[in-house]
Amino acid sequence: MWDAPLTAGSTGRDIVEFTLQVHEEGTVAFVLDPTAPVSPEVRRVVDERLSEAISILERLEGADADDIERAVHDVRKRCKEVRSVARLVRSSIGDEYGKFNGRVRDAADALAPIRDAHAVLGTFDDLRAARDRDDDADLARVRAGQERAADEATRTVHGGDPRIERALKLLVAARKRVKRWKLDDGFTTLAPGIEDSYRRGRRALRDARAKPSDDRLHEWRKSVKHLWYQTRLIERVAPSALAPLVASLDDLAEALGDDHDLVVLVERLTADPERFGGTDNVEHARHLARLQQDDL
Repeated sequence: MWDAPLTAGSTGRDIVEFTLQVHEEGTVAFVLDPTAPVSPEVRRVVDERLSEAISILERLEGADADDIERAVHDVRKRCKEVRSVARLVRSSIGDEYGKFNGRVRDAADALAPIRDAHAVLGTFDDLRAARDRDDDADLARVRAGQERAADEATRTVHGGDPRIERALKLLVAARKRVKRWKLDDGFTTLAPGIEDSYRRGRRALRDARAKPSDDRLHEWRKSVKHLWYQTRLIERVAPSALAPLVASLDDLAEALGDDHDLVVLVERLTADPERFGGTDNVEHARHLARLQQDDL
């Protein structure tokens, strides 16, 4: 199996239904078929993921704030997936990696302001629940400021929004570059990328243990996410061995992701305390966030 050549104008409801369909179908599609050659399979997965992202963005006009937030989240997830695939075959595609990765990264960054305010609000709600502080009046004032910021982030989004248009243009350009990828058929196309992700993760873990910091934990998280996506991709090769690994990496990535979300929350509160209820209220929220990080 995988030896030499490998042989073994939409409404909000439309947006929601489409993204649900993409999620359900994409979860299955984000796996290489071990009975097919590697080269076309890798291109298929990347092309499908980018096509889904492009279709979601093209359907955004007329959507309400919740649908926009959901759609942008799905698009950014597709971007992470295809960047991990590109990293997986980096040793084969050479300079094309940087050109492709840069376009997809910039597309995701263009959409980040639309998504981030909502993500921070969700993180804060999770924090209040985890620390059993739902009735805390000081935290309620902080949340009111975050809710306003989340509303502002999506209220201004419209058809032709420059951030959406920029992301669309970049993703279309990235999809075109996939045709230039020169890949061999066989596991040797994938093995160096998996080994590199694993080594990076081990190195990042050692650094985080030696001198824990927000930045070092974030670097570890990025390596874990890449390895998680990559093992998901090859899971069908050996399901009994790889499925438990995929599940463990998912749990680890989620825990590290929760930590990073709290870091972003603290940074936002610190940058503009008056927007979120004043210095005293923000300091209270920051303290709880750091306690939650310690628990994680």
